[in-house]
Amino acid sequence: MPRELERPKAVLRALKVKLMLRRPREDLVSRGVIPPMNTPAAFYEQRQRLDMAKKHDILKHKMQKRPDREELVRQHILEGGSNMSMKVGQTCPRRWVKACCSGLRFVV
Repeated sequence: MPRELERPKAVLRALKVKLMLRRPREDLVSRGVIPPMNTPAAFYEQRQRLDMAKKHDILKHKMQKRPDREELVRQHILEGGSNMSMKVGQTCPRRWVKACCSGLRFVV
């Protein structure tokens, strides 16, 4: 068999394997990777933007509710000191920061 004919067959075999390994459409829809079949694409994109805006608003609200340094010192979460330029991670353990700030992540 000529070599030119073997190459397309190898490509087809590789594609068949990839298709077999691909997750089912229902799984992709449930994970939010692709829109459902019966939903218009514009509606799906609008829904995604609304979900992102909602998450943004929730995080913004949590940041505004976050206690200030004096409150954390009063609750004995942070040590009282004059060096206020220290990073949060240098002043208290991460688990305290996580418990105090309702799961918000800080870059240390």
